[in-house]
Amino acid sequence: MDRVNKLKVVEMTNVGATFTVARMGLRNKSAMTKIVLNHDFNKIFRINRIKKTYSVIAGLTRNLLKTKRFRIKCGMTGFVFNLANLINLAKISVLTIAFVGLSLGAKAQFSGGSGTSGSPYLITTAAQLDSVRYFLSAHFQLGNDIDLTLYLASGGAGYAQWGSSGWMPLGSSTTSFTGTFKGAGYKVTGLWINRSGTNYIGLFGYTSGDTIENLGVEIDNAANGVRGSQYVGGLAGASINASTIKNCYVTGNVSGSSNQVGGLVGHNGSSSLIANCYATGNVIESGNNVGGLVGVNNNATISNCHAIGDVAGNGDYVGGLVGNNTVHPPSQIVMLLET
Repeated sequence: MDRVNKLKVVEMTNVGATFTVARMGLRNKSAMTKIVLNHDFNKIFRINRIKKTYSVIAGLTRNLLKTKRFRIKCGMTGFVFNLANLINLAKISVLTIAFVGLSLGAKAQFSGGSGTSGSPYLITTAAQLDSVRYFLSAHFQLGNDIDLTLYLASGGAGYAQWGSSGWMPLGSSTTSFTGTFKGAGYKVTGLWINRSGTNYIGLFGYTSGDTIENLGVEIDNAANGVRGSQYVGGLAGASINASTIKNCYVTGNVSGSSNQVGGLVGHNGSSSLIANCYATGNVIESGNNVGGLVGVNNNATISNCHAIGDVAGNGDYVGGLVGNNTVHPPSQIVMLLET
């Protein structure tokens, strides 16, 4: 049984006064009840408005709550939220709910394994791939191909969480993925992301000191591919701090509205390595640092890789393979092909 210090359960859009969050393997009702009765809002949820985040204690009460009281019931189908006391509910664009101190049954989340390097969690469904975000320092391995098409389509569990924004990347700049992910020669298909105002976009958003290997990612171009702002890649938005990506590929289109966009990785930095990888598809960006494989390679190494597809940018540093390969400190690119 694992203890989760901070567990972000779901990000929801267009919430109503009442809604239900699936249990997703969560249990321990007494811990949930204790948190609610103590009114520890900072540990329960935060509410984001467009271009503005309220602090839960100082700002939330004055701006959005008539009272500090709200209701959460733990039912058979999930956690039922009643936010009837919230004012200006229509102005809430995103509701991010996090549970703290709840027990989570790891065996219920995955098809096997214990999350260690010798016994990685086995992923065989789209829902299990989604659950990686709750164990960002653990070790994982695919047991088969994962198709996200139905999961992200209207009526799917992913669509219920994120709607038209598509897949929520695994890991962020504040909670990066630091474990290992072994594709075992399998692939993730049907990926699409529509988050043009968000940074760190890809199957993985932000990775640090991790290893991703032997994995294919096939983007759904019919659903407009992968779209973000800056630090955008088909596999990872940013890969830093001696991260390793090897024997991986991405097919499909990637686009960004700002900076550092690549078909595979947006930013490869801080002694990280990308080896034996390729990307095929069009990469388009409105700003600087765009490459068919990597947008920026900063104090990092790219070895034996190639990229195929059209690359376009409206700013500086646009390359068929790498947009910007920094020289201070030195970065390395060896045995590469761009077409």
